[in-house]
Amino acid sequence: MFSSAIPTPPGRQRQANRTGPSEGQGQEHRPGARTCARANGCRAGKVAFRGRHVNAIMGSARQIAVFVAMLCSVFALALLPGQRARGVVVRVFSKPAGARVFYAPPGETLARPLGSAPLEFCAKLGEGQAGVLRLELSGHRAVERRLAGAGAHLVELHARLAPARPSPRPRLPALRTATLAAVGDVRLGTTREPFAAVADVLREADIAFANLECAITRHRQTTPAKSWEDVRAGREFVFRAPPQAAEQLAKAGIDVVSLANNHAMDFCAAGLLDTLHHLRAAGVAAVGAGANAAQARAPAIVERRGLRVAFLACSAIVPSSFAAGPRAPGIFPHARAVLRDDPLLEAVASAKRRADVVVVSLHWGVERQQKPTEYQRALAQACIAAGATVVLGHHPHCLQPVERIGRGVVVYSLGNFVGLGTDALTRRTMIFRCAVSAEGVAWAETVPCEIVGGRPRITGSASLLFRGESWVTARAAGEF
Repeated sequence: MFSSAIPTPPGRQRQANRTGPSEGQGQEHRPGARTCARANGCRAGKVAFRGRHVNAIMGSARQIAVFVAMLCSVFALALLPGQRARGVVVRVFSKPAGARVFYAPPGETLARPLGSAPLEFCAKLGEGQAGVLRLELSGHRAVERRLAGAGAHLVELHARLAPARPSPRPRLPALRTATLAAVGDVRLGTTREPFAAVADVLREADIAFANLECAITRHRQTTPAKSWEDVRAGREFVFRAPPQAAEQLAKAGIDVVSLANNHAMDFCAAGLLDTLHHLRAAGVAAVGAGANAAQARAPAIVERRGLRVAFLACSAIVPSSFAAGPRAPGIFPHARAVLRDDPLLEAVASAKRRADVVVVSLHWGVERQQKPTEYQRALAQACIAAGATVVLGHHPHCLQPVERIGRGVVVYSLGNFVGLGTDALTRRTMIFRCAVSAEGVAWAETVPCEIVGGRPRITGSASLLFRGESWVTARAAGEF
């Protein structure tokens, strides 16, 4: 019945013929057994044949399903706006310029260098993605900014890098010892980035001092003490700088300036009051001038490393109407003679009672004279005797000697520093550095500089003057 309804495939029949006798060995031959075996083999072959086709069809279906799923995923990703990466042009600017730019793309933590700002590059950013920009510049704090696409084609980044305070000098002998850096006459408003080449040295000190030889104001009315005829003829000079000049001082690391000089009131009392306002806003202390005589004589006290350092400033070069009065703005004047009841010496003694160290700034001497006068020597000795630790002189527009008096030190003239200098004598200058404590000056050194285009630049390594009680170089009262 099975043999007539479903014929046995030839292959199966041959296989049955081959295997039949061996499987039938030792068994009794029954009629119809061959026919049943043939029918069973036919049924098994049909089932196997259908199974292979079903498996093949199922495998193809699974492959097709996987392929369709992949296409759907790609299509879905393409439709999601947050996942589409697009090229964004990024322009990076830094102030000051020249900062090194590093960029970490989205999903990466390692930033790669791109160059120095200002620069332009292309970033691949999706609307839901963000990279990280980092700007670094020597002597400044690093700045990091998150850079997101947000559908923009162009992104501009402006970063201002604030000056960084470097670590204190490692050679300080004690905790209550601070380093002082001092420079001479500074005239701002004539050059851009005037301290660029020396700012690192100034910021390295715990306290930096300068004599500010100009008014920071927009006031245009000049002092009656200097007529326009004399100014045009070159017999008198008036110096003025814009308000942003105060920020230049702060950026360079200068903490204290003296206004006790013959240019602080070049633009009258209004110009002096503007100068005091702009300096205060920039965080720079001013001494030697004020809204009245009491303010002009008052010290500025700066605390560093547990040490209180008081600064005073006085001028022996006093144009008419420059001296401060009980209710009139002006500078702290000196009578060019050491008096028994000298207001300056009284101010020094009073400051010493309030501070560990007293620094006195004196505008004195003769222009272009490389040796101090007898008046300078006498006043310096009187200041040290009254309690001063350091005496800093300026006005001659050239360098004068450094002298050790007791445990104190006197720099008779620091020379010019910024915006001044017309020849080799007046362009040669220095940065004076020393370590001060309540016991006196531990060491002192000079850093040689030269003024080029109104800007100072360092021309050599620091030269140690003395350490402790011994002079290293013979400059106590000699030449530089």
